[in-house]
Amino acid sequence: MNKRNRLDHQKQKNKPTELEKELQAWQERLERILARQTMYVRRANHAN
Repeated sequence: MNKRNRLDHQKQKNKPTELEKELQAWQERLERILARQTMYVRRANHAN
């Protein structure tokens, strides 16, 4: 990777695009859902 590309990449990292923000939001939503599912599963396992 040349220097200019690296700088561009750096800039992009600092300023997330709309798509990246949307992806982040979805990821957080999914992680919350997964955490909740895991909690239910653990609770169910303890009940048995």
